[in-house]
Amino acid sequence: MIKLRLEGFRNYEEREFGFVKGVTAIVGQNAKGKTNVLEAIRLVSLGDSFRASRIEEMVQFGEEMGRVEVVVDNGGDEDKLTVIVTGGEVGGRRVSKRRFLINDVGKKKQDFVGLLPTVVFRPEDLELMDGSPSLRRRWLDGILVQAGIEYQRSLQSYEKALRRRNRVLEAIRDEGATKYQLTFWDGLVIKHGQILTEMRERLINYVNNIFSRSELFG
Repeated sequence: MIKLRLEGFRNYEEREFGFVKGVTAIVGQNAKGKTNVLEAIRLVSLGDSFRASRIEEMVQFGEEMGRVEVVVDNGGDEDKLTVIVTGGEVGGRRVSKRRFLINDVGKKKQDFVGLLPTVVFRPEDLELMDGSPSLRRRWLDGILVQAGIEYQRSLQSYEKALRRRNRVLEAIRDEGATKYQLTFWDGLVIKHGQILTEMRERLINYVNNIFSRSELFG
């Protein structure tokens, strides 16, 4: 049994949903909050929204913060995963951030992600078929960061190295800086890029093998 509790999140002032084992269909009229429920689950799963460009967009209008809580009943023992999103002005100061808690104890995002594994596929994701490769990479990243800390760290290191490398390239172009710094950042981009590529390939091969077996056995 899984309970989802929302407070001050999107259009939900306070609401609780229950999910049992098996298939659950969320049914309702347009603009009543079906996607908001999926977004809340994904937020607890990945630590990020699949639709909000800014954190404060997830906070209900007029509120300072929103709270998404998932309680998982493991046969008597309960684990509580909570994300608190803050937006707007708090105490006269503009704040926009997220807090992650496991059983009410604050945690880093990297220790939180993956405890509630999910895969999201939306109508917009049909662009994965013929859209840019970056769309497919981001979609795979959303799955693999939940698989373990190694992928999370490599992805963070790769993105940081790529940003720094691009700054060096700009400095070389605009300020006549030397190219020596590129060697270090190029090395990091290659190192972590290889790790990301290998794990993406392993995931794709795993999925392909599943489909191959299903075709063999009808």
